[in-house]
Amino acid sequence: MREFIITEEWSGARIDRFVRTVRPGIPFHAIQMLLRKGRILLNGKRVEGKRRLSVGDTVTVDMPEPEGVPAGRTVRVAGAPGWIGDRIEIIYEDEDCLVINKPAGIVVQPGNRKERGSILDLLEVYRRRIKQPADTPFPYSPVHRLDMRTTGALVVAKGRAAARTLAAAFASSGVEKEYLAVIEGIPGRKQGTIAIPLRTRKGTRSRTRSDATGKEALTRYRLLKRLPGDRALVSVTIETGRTHQIRAHLSAIGHPLAGDRYYGARTRREGGFLLHAWRITFPHPRDGRPIEIEASPPEEIAEYLHDAPTR
Repeated sequence: MREFIITEEWSGARIDRFVRTVRPGIPFHAIQMLLRKGRILLNGKRVEGKRRLSVGDTVTVDMPEPEGVPAGRTVRVAGAPGWIGDRIEIIYEDEDCLVINKPAGIVVQPGNRKERGSILDLLEVYRRRIKQPADTPFPYSPVHRLDMRTTGALVVAKGRAAARTLAAAFASSGVEKEYLAVIEGIPGRKQGTIAIPLRTRKGTRSRTRSDATGKEALTRYRLLKRLPGDRALVSVTIETGRTHQIRAHLSAIGHPLAGDRYYGARTRREGGFLLHAWRITFPHPRDGRPIEIEASPPEEIAEYLHDAPTR
């Protein structure tokens, strides 16, 4: 049994994410189970994984040291192990999953824009090209979504078991996601939290609005750099995965994505807004070890990132 006293660094963080950091290698679902069983306590009491920490809190962790589970993280940044077609970089791949660096202008699933093609179409071509055995014809399946104009890391399952495990991790907040965004205006604070409930109206073009009766949504932002033209580069992390969450939340505080006229941007930008799924950490579907991925941003964002603080 170990005790941890919470410092300013972890104030406001979820207890389940804190435990996963101090005890690397423990699968996220196992941490949730230990919380339910009372083997992880906050100030001597049972709590849910989403409970927030405060300075001075005591977290008690009663679990064995992991055996046979790699404690380190796998980081893949440069040097793609392959390509899908001539546009899509494979950042990471093993027998269970792959992560691609999605470009702008292509949808993940066909939907109402089938004539444009989709990530699913290209993944099927890739699956057939590498000659997956005929007795495992599972179509490679993205386990989360990115908007057509959003670039960056997209996690893809290569089998049914991996798809189920990864989908559960995304649904239970077992995944950490960090985005880069170019927004209109300069935030008054260097960092902040947006906790505004959201409601999505489904249709040919879904739209998400602030709504007190909507679903809980939490977005955190951090100012990285002031940009010309009254714009800013920010880092954004999300702890819920609502439709258009980042776009709707930034718009709600008066700083929509630059060029995102659909959510109130003042100016139009050829090619749409700049939003990049930069970093993602998820539990490997086979053994639960954390896989940390960083997807290189497109040139328009990379040039702004060059001399900006990234941590």
